[in-house]
Amino acid sequence: MSPFVGSPIKVAWLIARSFGFLRILVRFGTSIGGWRQWKAVFSVPLDRDHAARPQKIILHAPISDEALLDAFVEQCLRDDVSLVAVVGPGCSRIEDVIDEIVVGDGNDPTRFLCTTSHPDQPFEDVMNMAIIWEYERGDPVEEVRL
Repeated sequence: MSPFVGSPIKVAWLIARSFGFLRILVRFGTSIGGWRQWKAVFSVPLDRDHAARPQKIILHAPISDEALLDAFVEQCLRDDVSLVAVVGPGCSRIEDVIDEIVVGDGNDPTRFLCTTSHPDQPFEDVMNMAIIWEYERGDPVEEVRL
């Protein structure tokens, strides 16, 4: 039996699957004050390996062989990478190439990968941006050179 029986407090639970995590969210409300925002109270990876896989990547440009980008981008999509930040000479063009690979012919709306380029920013600034990107997930940042 709920401890809130007979009281004006209402509780709602929501179990959500997002970004490879099972999240249990709760919101509280009263008959007078209405509902408050959903609040995550518990979050766990759906599989043990998910937390260990890098979800944010800093890609160093220039690239030794642009033919490697296709396989790299497809792996990022399979691993649910949330960010690819490209840094170094020619990074804007590399970001455009990655975006073209992701979009493909435009018929698959589930293909999504956020990309950024940082031609004139110090590496430390890019790393800090990647660290705080979706900070609540606690995902690691990996540097990649192709």
